[in-house]
Amino acid sequence: DRCETESKIAYKVNALGPKNIAIAAKRCGAKVVQISTNFVFDGHSGRPYVEEDLPNPLSEYGKSKLEGERNVQNNSNMYLIVRTSWLFGRSGTNYVEKMIELAKKNKELSIVNDEIGSPTYTVDLAEALWTLIEHKCEGIFHVANEGNCSRLEWARKIFEIMDYNINIHPIDSSQYKRPAKVPLNSVLNCQKLTKVTGFRMRHWEEALSAYLNNQK
Repeated sequence: DRCETESKIAYKVNALGPKNIAIAAKRCGAKVVQISTNFVFDGHSGRPYVEEDLPNPLSEYGKSKLEGERNVQNNSNMYLIVRTSWLFGRSGTNYVEKMIELAKKNKELSIVNDEIGSPTYTVDLAEALWTLIEHKCEGIFHVANEGNCSRLEWARKIFEIMDYNINIHPIDSSQYKRPAKVPLNSVLNCQKLTKVTGFRMRHWEEALSAYLNNQK
């Protein structure tokens, strides 16, 4: 959301940063590995997005990340662009930790039920990245844990694993005001990853359980 109000900074970090890295990498013959996002899509496809689908970002964040992708493609001879989504893990703020924090303070929560995506455990993303690099893969790849869910379903699973008794009120995204426009259905199709490398991401529920059970 900060990218909406600080778009110039977002552009410098997400677009110009990758460009400078790509230029430097080209000079020394190195491959660029860039992490991008499902937010490069508008969520209107009605099916999981494949790598060849045309991007159409809705937010300043998505636009800056897409510009970064194009800068890498235009300034590097060797690149690997990995689009991922709904990240959670031990470092930084994320949806899982936010839900746990809210659940500790509230017995009732209103949660969006019409935003659909693919949660991704950072540990699994790292393993997939290493696999892609080992296989000398280039181009664009989608990497997310298998399956998809709504924000509401994700929260319910978090509370179930953590044994929290929370009364959830489903709401539409239109009722949840935020600065950035987000794609309502940005599920990523990751079949290319498996087809090229043989590596398959585990289901998001299994990954979430592994993460939360380590937190208990």
